[in-house]
Amino acid sequence: MPIKKLSVAWGDGADPNKANVIIEGMFKNHKAYCAPSADAAVSICTGQPQNGVTCVQDSECSIAGRNGSVRASCQEQLTTEFGNSPGACEENTFSFTHRYSFANCDATPGSTQPHRVQTVNYNSASHAAFRRYNLRPGQRFCEFKPRVMVEDQWGMCNGRCQEGSDSAKGCYDDNCEFSNPNAGTTFWGRVILVEPLE
Repeated sequence: MPIKKLSVAWGDGADPNKANVIIEGMFKNHKAYCAPSADAAVSICTGQPQNGVTCVQDSECSIAGRNGSVRASCQEQLTTEFGNSPGACEENTFSFTHRYSFANCDATPGSTQPHRVQTVNYNSASHAAFRRYNLRPGQRFCEFKPRVMVEDQWGMCNGRCQEGSDSAKGCYDDNCEFSNPNAGTTFWGRVILVEPLE
């Protein structure tokens, strides 16, 4: 606290590592729950990757990760951390919208971009789930993975810049750039666009 910069890279431009949205200012922390007063504490999730997230029950501390669900527990606190106090915390979310278009998929032959055009192939393990969406073999599609970066006044941002660590330790100063693959948080799912049928 305070947050000074919010950046979003939608991942569908010529440079998928370029921020498309940058908002600068002085913002409070946006959390699910804030302490009701400076003298009252709010419970927080303990254990990675949800360490520090405010909560009221354990189920709010579970997150679907790349390697399955990761669980943490909701622990009552005796004192209020400044970042959760009414003066520094707001019970709200930041919200951004974006419209993806198949025209922004990279159709360059041999492209290795994440948003390259691909063809549905049920023999590929990563395409197996497409059956439930009624995608047919041979249909063309591409996928996008947006990234979000939040930076505070001390130059720290979300990410995994601690060498040899899988935990969310954060990044600092010059490392807080989308050109750094460890900075920011990438959407763990996939935004999939199928080529429109003529």
